[in-house]
Amino acid sequence: MDKGCRCNKGSLLLFAVALSLLTTPLSLSAESAGQNIEPAAKMVADEAGTVKAGDYSQVWTPSWKIQSERRFVVDPVLLIILGIILFCLIALIAVIRGIVAALAEGLSIRAAVHALITGDIMPREQKKRMRRLRRWGVGLRIKLASFTIALVLLVVIMIAAPLYIRMTRTQRETLLQGLWDRSTVLLEGLSTNVRAYLPRADTSDLRSVDLNSEELAALPAQITAIPEARYVTITAYNPKTTIFDDEVWASNDPALLSKIDTAELQPGISRLTDILTPRLENIAWELNDRARTEVGDLSATIAALTREARELAPMTDTASTLRRRDIQVSIRALETRISERLFAISREIGSEPVYRIDEPVRVISVIARLLPILTGWDDGDSNQRSGENLTYIFFKPVMYRQGTEDVYFRGLIRLEVSTDSILREIEQ
Repeated sequence: MDKGCRCNKGSLLLFAVALSLLTTPLSLSAESAGQNIEPAAKMVADEAGTVKAGDYSQVWTPSWKIQSERRFVVDPVLLIILGIILFCLIALIAVIRGIVAALAEGLSIRAAVHALITGDIMPREQKKRMRRLRRWGVGLRIKLASFTIALVLLVVIMIAAPLYIRMTRTQRETLLQGLWDRSTVLLEGLSTNVRAYLPRADTSDLRSVDLNSEELAALPAQITAIPEARYVTITAYNPKTTIFDDEVWASNDPALLSKIDTAELQPGISRLTDILTPRLENIAWELNDRARTEVGDLSATIAALTREARELAPMTDTASTLRRRDIQVSIRALETRISERLFAISREIGSEPVYRIDEPVRVISVIARLLPILTGWDDGDSNQRSGENLTYIFFKPVMYRQGTEDVYFRGLIRLEVSTDSILREIEQ
């Protein structure tokens, strides 16, 4: 009985230690006793159980990642709200003083009427003064009514204007965030399909290449799920070179013919030139360099295992057969790890120009949108008057391993969207 208790306690202790190792990052110091790990190298175990040697405190982020600015920025909307409140307070003070003056003037008129009635004045002079006092009283009523209306309007403006600006801004951020989220989902789906359908360099079957081209050509039609989307363009490499040079494989851009170097679209041959072209060289270098750092060793291991499998292919003995099976399992596991890491590297979506949801609105933009409300005049072009960017090109890289090449950046997906409908919806 005591022995069983001791076993149960030992099992519970082992379970607790294992649970702490799985839920807590592990930091070890490996001594260099003929091992491949450097002395006192930092080892980190993630939640999945993968142990990594090295310093992983610095997380890599691509240069095109949209990051929120930490610097102090003067918000013009807040300044306008404070200006409106300050103006209304000053106007309220003036109006209240005007109302007090009107009431005092009314008391003066009442005293003058009383003196006129009780005083010893000739009838003709009395009539003249009565007419003068009557006109004075009518003007006083108009003045008092005007001050009262102005007081009510100022209170309404002081309360409603900040609420209107705040609600409009919140609605704008919500709609822009929704557009970004829907575009992200669309680009992720397109990226998965592009990786599956892009022709490989070792594809010798022309019929297979044609079928893949047809599948790629059908992908841009998926933009119907996003009303704000204008077009999708999928660019990759020429199968003969396997080097990314922005060749168009599929697009529904109405102005595509003015952006390619051929008279008509030739999938895999027509080269695209647009606003993103100057940035492609840096994007390709940055992605390939990071991919070589992340998966270079894994790719070399796969190449070595593949060579070993080819050497074992003619052998039919049991040991060689079992070894080939082990190699196949290892290669599949390594390819899965490479795919996961390349997916993580190409996860970030860029934008041209930079798409900022919480960007402070410029003063000219606020004035352009308040102008129709304050004046009642609207020509329908307040978006153009505001100077805001109405179109954005979202782009997502496509990366995968092919053969023994150390080039992993294979394609780019462009999605152009327009925020014009969102801004018009906010105005309405």
